[in-house]
Amino acid sequence: MQTNHLPQATGEAWRQWQPRGSKKQRVDYWNEAICQAVLDVEMTVPGLDENGSFIGDIRSLDQVNARFINFRSSGHGVARTARQVDRSDSKYLMISLQRRGRSCLTQQKREIVLGPGDIGVVDSGLPFELHFPELVDRRIVMMPRQLLTSRLRSVTNGRGPWRVDSGSALAPVVVQLIQMLTEHTQPIADRHAQLMLGSIADYLAQCLGDEDRSSAHASSRAVFDRLIQHIAQNIACPEMNAAASAAAVGISVRTAHRLFKQFCDTSFEQYVIQQRLLLARKGLESGLCATVSSAAFAAGFNDLSHFTRRFIACFGIKPSSLIGRG
Repeated sequence: MQTNHLPQATGEAWRQWQPRGSKKQRVDYWNEAICQAVLDVEMTVPGLDENGSFIGDIRSLDQVNARFINFRSSGHGVARTARQVDRSDSKYLMISLQRRGRSCLTQQKREIVLGPGDIGVVDSGLPFELHFPELVDRRIVMMPRQLLTSRLRSVTNGRGPWRVDSGSALAPVVVQLIQMLTEHTQPIADRHAQLMLGSIADYLAQCLGDEDRSSAHASSRAVFDRLIQHIAQNIACPEMNAAASAAAVGISVRTAHRLFKQFCDTSFEQYVIQQRLLLARKGLESGLCATVSSAAFAAGFNDLSHFTRRFIACFGIKPSSLIGRG
């Protein structure tokens, strides 16, 4: 298979490929067509239409240092190997709009599934696999990676692929721009194509940035929940502090304080004191603790007078007033 390089010039015309001949001839032709029209890959799972033969139509245009593609075909699969990455131009992101059928895309042990209206983003500089289990219709923009990484730094960390759901607020705008760039019947001037590419990068940066923020929030929440669980399990230990608790869940003290500010709007120390006071009061009210001192020590206080002052300040009553109510 010959190396496939994306363009460095503009002004070329749309090219078209349509497989003819026997099934094997069509499959072989389609593999070569994909390499010429899109990217250097290997066909892995040829599909069949209802008549038992492979069908497909693919069109490609090189413009403004990008490549625009539209195609439909029978179900099949392709894989881009490390060898193909090494021998071809890999400075591009493949932005794909799913118009019909489904696409299953795997890269870096992560998988996304695209349905009609969804948009996928995959880095051509890393191996990946694509599987189309049925008749598929897609539009693709091969965009210089720098256009998006200059707007969203996290794209450079190789954690893709990424998926923009069709229900996302900005998805319809991106869909419209991709369809305009990949419509072979409507030529677009270079300056307009460049402007539209920049707009796609702007909108994708916002969409993927929102995903990153949502993912970061969920990850932070999970760590905070583990921190709260550790506190609950060690609340009776007077030596428990922010440093020890942070170390127990594998984070820094600074991160522990930030998480409390983010999710609890209070400090670590204030939270622990509040939980200890609530535990002591529960022990006294239920009768599990027969004395003030036993309630205080069971809740992690090692200074009885300090406990009493805190209890009164929090609940407005003396802890001794609860003895015998259980």
